[in-house]
Amino acid sequence: MYAYLILLTACTNMILTAFNSKLNPSINTFQRIYDKIYLVGASHGRRTSEALKRLPGYGVDFQVFCFCVGGRKFYDLAWPNLDLLTTQDVLVVFPFGNDLVDRKFIKKDQKTRKIHLLNFQPREKQYFEERLSYLSRKISHTVAKVIIITNFWRHFCCSKHVHSGWISYQNDINKNLVEYFATNNKVLVLNHIKIVGLPYRKARDVLQYRELQTDCVHFRDYSPIARNVLKFSTGIFQSHGGFAR
Repeated sequence: MYAYLILLTACTNMILTAFNSKLNPSINTFQRIYDKIYLVGASHGRRTSEALKRLPGYGVDFQVFCFCVGGRKFYDLAWPNLDLLTTQDVLVVFPFGNDLVDRKFIKKDQKTRKIHLLNFQPREKQYFEERLSYLSRKISHTVAKVIIITNFWRHFCCSKHVHSGWISYQNDINKNLVEYFATNNKVLVLNHIKIVGLPYRKARDVLQYRELQTDCVHFRDYSPIARNVLKFSTGIFQSHGGFAR
């Protein structure tokens, strides 16, 4: 009987501790570091937000605040009030996808729904240098952890529109993005190839990467991207190691 009372008391204390840890997270040694995720970007960010809200734990273990508007170019992106974000928050930015080329060279085929790149004229180097500088100044206003997603590959549409230098151009912009923030301890730059849900070697293959997309820009399934964003934002999947698929 005495042993039973001791066991009952121990169980009661465990339940009370768990309950109190919800009320006072500071005493919960297993609490995630971050639980509010703010997304800034265009259509990729919006679709990732929707996928995040379908993951287990949304609304209970983590929250998502989406400021993404499809079609927006970088300077037109909507942002939360960065001064109000805390060290417990995460800001996820999808920066330059709609800035890669002039829109006059992009056309959507209404029959196939594919988004074609009719002509490839690369931007001047200064174009992205100015935007990198702006991005750096922008995120300097927040104490939140910042995750930047490198630009997803796009417009590998058809045999008619194969443009020399198009993939290396996209890769160079992403490489500059990584290097620009390499010494910023507050910023984590995630390689898009590693978060789309394929093994790295397969995802590096443009043809296999393209199979993940519906219209040569957007993905059929944003769940792998959402899981990786959540993993590196909150640590919920930290025990699994590597990138989520």
